[in-house]
Amino acid sequence: MKPLRAQSDFMKVMAFNSPKIAIVFAVFGVAVAGICQPFLGWIFADLLITLSIPVEFIKVRLASEGKDTELWKSELETDTERLAILMTILGGVTFVSYIIKSYLFTVLGENVTIRIRELLY
Repeated sequence: MKPLRAQSDFMKVMAFNSPKIAIVFAVFGVAVAGICQPFLGWIFADLLITLSIPVEFIKVRLASEGKDTELWKSELETDTERLAILMTILGGVTFVSYIIKSYLFTVLGENVTIRIRELLY
C-alpha cells in the first residue's frame, strides 16, 4: 500500500505543503465549523418554536405548575434571551473557525504553488 501512496499525485503535492503544522489547525477549523452547524440548526428551530407558541398555551402551562399566569412575558423573554445568546456564541465560534480555515488553506495553497513553480522554472 505504501508504494501506491507514494505514487499518487495527491501525496506528491502534499509533500510541498509548508508549514505542515498549519494543516492540523486548518483541519481543526473545518471540524469545529462542521460540528457547530447542526447545533445552530437545532437552536434556531428551538427559537422558532419558542416564538411561535401561542400565549394561551404558556398561560395554561404556568397555571398547571401553580405559577402566576401573568409571568408569561418574563418566561418568554428569558427563553428567547437564552436561545439568542446561544445562537450568538455558536455563530461567533463558526465565524472564527471559518476565518482560521480559510486563512490557513489559502496560505498553504500559496506555498504549494510557489514551491512547485520554483521547481519548474
